[in-house]
Amino acid sequence: MQRMMLKRMLHLLVYKRLSKETKSRLANTFWRLYKFLSVPSEGKFRIKIKGHIVILKDPGNSTILSSMYTHGYSNSDWEQPQRRLVEYLSSYNDTVFFDIGSNIGIFAYIAESVNPSAKIYAFEPLPANVSYIKDIVRLNRFRNISVEPYALSDSTGTSTLFVPQTTYKYPDLASFVNRFEGSDRLHRNLQSWKLEVNVTTLDDFVSDKHINKIDLIKLDVEEAEIEVIKGGEITISRFHPDIICEILIDSPRKYEVFACLTILGYRGYLITPKGLVREEEPLILPNRCYEGVTLFADHYFTFREEGEVEKMSVSCLGNYNDMEFLSKISTTGYML
Repeated sequence: MQRMMLKRMLHLLVYKRLSKETKSRLANTFWRLYKFLSVPSEGKFRIKIKGHIVILKDPGNSTILSSMYTHGYSNSDWEQPQRRLVEYLSSYNDTVFFDIGSNIGIFAYIAESVNPSAKIYAFEPLPANVSYIKDIVRLNRFRNISVEPYALSDSTGTSTLFVPQTTYKYPDLASFVNRFEGSDRLHRNLQSWKLEVNVTTLDDFVSDKHINKIDLIKLDVEEAEIEVIKGGEITISRFHPDIICEILIDSPRKYEVFACLTILGYRGYLITPKGLVREEEPLILPNRCYEGVTLFADHYFTFREEGEVEKMSVSCLGNYNDMEFLSKISTTGYML
């Protein structure tokens, strides 16, 4: 009885005085917390991408899926600026999009949703993730996504992937470079297992499939960027696709990744929540109180004119070349 009276008094003294807007925010926060704490391992759920319903499944078996289930597509903070860019860049008629390192295929689903005329190639070497993408393609009756069970590199054959041992059915990452137990990297406390996967080159794939253009490449291959670029130099030089590329900031190869693309004639931009920022070299971030941190930043490389890039940045992300925000990132290490 006393506990109920106390709760009632708190309600009258605090909650009743809050504005409707604050009450609504509190309700949404508690609802999201409830969903986060009760994410089911299996089962189907829906997200809405630019007005289009997409059916996903198994929300508790991937951090990406968990975020989408808990917050919804629009409010999930998982790679939100990158998703907005892909929405914009894949919306052109007859876009050909190469999603290299597709994981569970979110960027492929974005392109299919915003552009029924797009052609999407989703490259993913992990069998569990390949199976997932195929299931989602079938569930949603997607017609334009071709699932390619390969890793791209600078040679054709097989190679060894290091895959972390986690509780998730669909691994969030894997790497040709050991960044797990036995290394000095961020995930050094995670055990991993080795998996032989098929690899091919971008140039060989494009030649074999008789592909006559590529408009957009999303490249997220965990330190294999240079190999992918070198294995696709003919294709990239021929088609000049826009490239969204994740660069690991603590990787000694980051300058080489940047150099590979700038030598080919590309201009580089850091992707931030407050717009694109022009860069001449990859961003250097502080390690924030502890060493060996794998910090990453996504970059946008393009042949587009500066004015067109600015227009796109403002349209997608609300700002362009915010040097004050860049300075803040460089000082604190926080992207948000």
